[in-house]
Amino acid sequence: MIQRKIFGMAMLFAAIALVATSPARSNSSYPNKPIRILIPFEPGGPTDLFVRAIAPIMTQELKQNIIIENKPGAGGSIAAAYVARSPGDGYTLLAGGSPTVLTPHFIPGVPFDAKRDFTAVAPLCITPYYLVVNQKLPVNSVHDLIEMAKKSPGSVTYASSGVGNGPHVAGARFGVLTDTKLTHVPYKGTAPATNDLLAGRVTFMFLSMTTVRGYIQSGLLKVLAVATPQRDPEFPDVPTLAEVGLPNFYPKVWYGLLAPSGMPEEAKKKINLAVAHALREPAVVKQYAKYGANPFVSGVQKFQSFYDDDIKQWHDFFESHPDLLKK
Repeated sequence: MIQRKIFGMAMLFAAIALVATSPARSNSSYPNKPIRILIPFEPGGPTDLFVRAIAPIMTQELKQNIIIENKPGAGGSIAAAYVARSPGDGYTLLAGGSPTVLTPHFIPGVPFDAKRDFTAVAPLCITPYYLVVNQKLPVNSVHDLIEMAKKSPGSVTYASSGVGNGPHVAGARFGVLTDTKLTHVPYKGTAPATNDLLAGRVTFMFLSMTTVRGYIQSGLLKVLAVATPQRDPEFPDVPTLAEVGLPNFYPKVWYGLLAPSGMPEEAKKKINLAVAHALREPAVVKQYAKYGANPFVSGVQKFQSFYDDDIKQWHDFFESHPDLLKK
């Protein structure tokens, strides 16, 4: 069954490559036609919401329609593979981010290389994670959680919305840094994972504020730590992970626009400026804040460095801990 699925996925990726590959066009008067942004997940998710929030302003700035197309599947790899094989002319972009970097480590045969096949164009936002547990769990600090894990190796579980996504690798890295043996429990989405956390079937989870704010306010979940350099003003009594002994560990999800390698610098700068303008609009800032996201504005070169650093960080981490790729 697994071999059949892998074979089927390979055939699909091959078809995408044949459809998408074609010569790049000149960008001398860029943009002179509508720009497509592919969303690698279902409508209504964070990536979809973040892009749709800025699309109208991008349209005004660039004087071209922004066409948003949802192309979910294979942990975001279907859309990523399509864009990677598209012309590098700036008219087909990927709403990429952390999954673009992480998924290739967990899905064998993915037909794109995050570093080789993409160029960073414009960042959108960063969503930090919060380490949360069920309110009834008899732990009140990260130290308590670590002690529980060390007393009974393997009994402490952490949930995620699927193998290879942000909550998974955050939990795995937490186990490495705390020298504890944890058990990963993957789900088919954030909602069922959160539901089991609420029911007490799993011990803890790294989640964004988008998901957990209501549960924290209602007292169903409690936050043990925030994965940010400074404390969150919304929860001033909750320590950062650095304060509890885990410095330089800031699990987060980032979102941004990527393009096929070879996109002209002039075109990248125009997209970058349009996105930056949108991210400074008060209405967009307010909408992003509803989902616990911090707008991330930077130039093309700085964003490229951020992207390259994220790729290297996770490559080095999985090189040092290859066993985590089997979970």
